[in-house]
Amino acid sequence: HESVKVRSGASTDLTETAPGIYAGTYTINSGESAEHAPVTADFRAADGQTTTVPLATSLTISAGPPASPTITSPAEGAAVGDTVDIMGNSAPGATVRITVDYSTKALGIFNLTGSSGTKEVTANNKGVWKVPGLSLEANRLLSGQATVFTITVVTVAQNGDTSKPTTLTVHRN
Repeated sequence: HESVKVRSGASTDLTETAPGIYAGTYTINSGESAEHAPVTADFRAADGQTTTVPLATSLTISAGPPASPTITSPAEGAAVGDTVDIMGNSAPGATVRITVDYSTKALGIFNLTGSSGTKEVTANNKGVWKVPGLSLEANRLLSGQATVFTITVVTVAQNGDTSKPTTLTVHRN
């Protein structure tokens, strides 16, 4: 019985197509990626003894961008204070990048835009991610109360590919 394993993922069985030549199929799901993943082959002899042989080079897989994360809180259009808890869902263990930008009128006259920052978090084993108490920085002396914040989240694959963005806007109360 022979099998091949990519990273620490699932194994797939191989079939001996000619003496010493083995073939098999490993299915990559849409959005999966691996950068420099080790590949090993386990060979089990008739007596049950197993030998593991690593592939001489690593494997890089990119099956398109990862799935977009969702934002479950805050709600679209919500009034927020100086900080906000941002929560959502993505694939379990996924890296999620959260960016918060703002726009307002400085002194009630001039358009003012900027960024409150970017943060990356890892989703838990159920796919839930959270950024508690994220500071919404925009100079209140210049902007007053009418500041709109745009929250943008993307999933970041191991090879750096990003999902399509998910966005929502909130305003300072």
